[in-house]
Amino acid sequence: DLTITLTSGATVVTLPGDLQWVDEMTPWKVAQVYEHTLTGALLVSESGRLAGRPITLQSGSDFGWVQRSVIEQLQALVEVANGPVMTLSLPAYPIGSGTRDFSVRFRRDTGAIESAQLKHRIPPAPTDWCSLVLRLMQVS
Repeated sequence: DLTITLTSGATVVTLPGDLQWVDEMTPWKVAQVYEHTLTGALLVSESGRLAGRPITLQSGSDFGWVQRSVIEQLQALVEVANGPVMTLSLPAYPIGSGTRDFSVRFRRDTGAIESAQLKHRIPPAPTDWCSLVLRLMQVS
């Protein structure tokens, strides 16, 4: 059974291994800023990035679901201002060859977590299944 873990100090959140890293192949190492001068000329500045790679893990319509109790664990971590750098461990290829580990923080600017119950009921139970979008960034 493949799993993904997000570790912050003594807290380990276990996520399903089939969450999709939707922006894994998105180029991120070059930052670009551009502006137009008063004369209409275009000024472009580019520089290399050392950190900040986006890591967005997302469930789909039939995979990567998590129980509400896991969402609550993630919410508790998100709500800590200036929290510690966490370790994200993803399964490596080939299966069984270990993990790919990343030092990460939450990307709060776009909402660190999105979640919705798959089946609405009142009151929700900790075992209810939910979709998940988890937005992180690599910090080193």
